[in-house]
Amino acid sequence: HVPNDRAMNSPKMRMTLLLAFLFVTSLVIAKAGLNWTKDDGPAEETFEAEEVVHEEHVKHLERLKENEAKLREHAEALAEKIARDAERAAAQAEEIAREIDVRVTVDANPEVEVEVDGESYSYSYDYNYDYDYDYDYDYDHDHAGELVRRETFATTPGSNLFVKVPGADLQVVSGKSDELEISIFVDADDLDEARAFLDKLNLEIESDNGDVRVSARSSGDWGWSGHGHVDMTVRAQIPQRFNANLSTSGGDVLVEQLQGDLKLATSGGDIELGAINGGDIKVATSGGDIEAAVLNGPIKLTTSGGDIEVGALNGPVVMVTTSGGDIEVGAVRGDEVTVKTSGGDIEMGALQAKATTVKTSGGDISVAVVNSDLDASTTGGDIEVRLSKAWNVSLSTVGGSIDISAPRSISADLRFNAGEIYMDGSMEFRGTQDEERVDGSMNGGGPSISATAHHGEINFQAH
Repeated sequence: HVPNDRAMNSPKMRMTLLLAFLFVTSLVIAKAGLNWTKDDGPAEETFEAEEVVHEEHVKHLERLKENEAKLREHAEALAEKIARDAERAAAQAEEIAREIDVRVTVDANPEVEVEVDGESYSYSYDYNYDYDYDYDYDYDHDHAGELVRRETFATTPGSNLFVKVPGADLQVVSGKSDELEISIFVDADDLDEARAFLDKLNLEIESDNGDVRVSARSSGDWGWSGHGHVDMTVRAQIPQRFNANLSTSGGDVLVEQLQGDLKLATSGGDIELGAINGGDIKVATSGGDIEAAVLNGPIKLTTSGGDIEVGALNGPVVMVTTSGGDIEVGAVRGDEVTVKTSGGDIEMGALQAKATTVKTSGGDISVAVVNSDLDASTTGGDIEVRLSKAWNVSLSTVGGSIDISAPRSISADLRFNAGEIYMDGSMEFRGTQDEERVDGSMNGGGPSISATAHHGEINFQAH
């Protein structure tokens, strides 16, 4: 049905058309408003995102500044540490030079081949030698007390120093000239009375044909009632090639470095030796400890009740004994070696000799590298040895166990008796074997290895 012109021009129709036009227009405007609103949203979000990025950038710059400050502080601290390390290194230069001097002196003699970590006779086994000749000598030139007397003498190489001063500490240090210098130090509550005491002591220092003697005659103790106590130190700075005969009734003795004979005795003090090279060495203390870095020559070290600790010993005859302490030796080389203690442990690193005797009444015995015929026994301790090759070895313990390690290819005769015996099954053995007895040979036989553990066990294994 199509409306006619009259109907279209009627007021009612015009009103209807107007309302329809307004309705459509409102829809268009509403739609346009919606589009405008939706278009404005991303712009606001973009603006907010840009603000967030800016804030993060600012925070990042602040963090960079903080890190830069920390790095600068770290660099300054590192620079200070380097400076402190440099100062310490400079302060230790003299001590390092002293260590180098010790090694050079030892190596200068073609007869000396003692090397704890070298190829001469220490093998590549994992044994930690704690002796690198870097002993820190305990004397202090600035704190020995007040210098009360000093005399200097012209001497000749190979001359003798004799010191016999009861109760005093003795120090022998190496000089760089042919002159010998004697210095007397005292440490007392009252130095004036100490000097008066020394005058009464009748201390004599004299020289005769290059030899120098220091002696004192004392009546009573070093201390005296009502006047405190006096400590006295006699220090001798000697040429390198010199002999020394030292004696004190109860003081400590230090011999830093010496090329010559050394005879030393103290009744109860400790003894410390640096590098003693080329002479006859006899050292004894009645109750103190003995420490030494490197000794070369016929050697006899004895203490009645202290420990003995030595880096390296080299000589045709080496004897180390203590009545009740422990013995530690990093390396030993000699023809005849004897190491004994009445009640302590014995620990040895590299051993090279023709014949070695190691005995203790109640301690353990450990020898890391054996290149010697060996007779080792203990009454109540354990024994541990490591053989580099076959040697004539006799091991015995009453109450402990015995551990033996040897190369898999070792050729030796075995004789074992024990409460229990454990043999490495990977090693070639021929003979009789049970839990308590082994009698046979390894790889065709060779030198005799015998071991007896009366109430313990024996372990024999390859290394």
